[in-house]
Amino acid sequence: MRPEDRHLPSPLSALNPLRFPYPPIDTKPEAILRWIAERQERLSALDARIRATAAAPGAIETELSRLEAQATQRLQRLRETLQRQPGEARKVLETVFEGPLTFSPLDTDNGKRFRIEGTPSIAKMLIEAGVSNSASLPGRI
Repeated sequence: MRPEDRHLPSPLSALNPLRFPYPPIDTKPEAILRWIAERQERLSALDARIRATAAAPGAIETELSRLEAQATQRLQRLRETLQRQPGEARKVLETVFEGPLTFSPLDTDNGKRFRIEGTPSIAKMLIEAGVSNSASLPGRI
């Protein structure tokens, strides 16, 4: 090691987050106990991070499955509602799509159906839902 490099931290010190300078031999027992407690606290924090990181994929997968099941249920309820109320179904289609719609007949296992094609309009849906394209803090205009 060159003399001018002695003040630089070792590259290995960045790789070892548990590295603490050991207390000198003549240190009082209370200081050593504090040092041990600090080291244990750091180890516990790192262990918690490792456990959280290991658990994250499972939690994400569980949440994704829950959201998929919820979306499927909502789509089924929407489908049932639209079948019972064709007038409302037309209004929904007018809200969801802009411009003309193309209806193509289909034969399915459940009988004859229509494929409806068109250009979806997210903006129209948001406007109908009452979502604004601007935001302000509560109590301010």
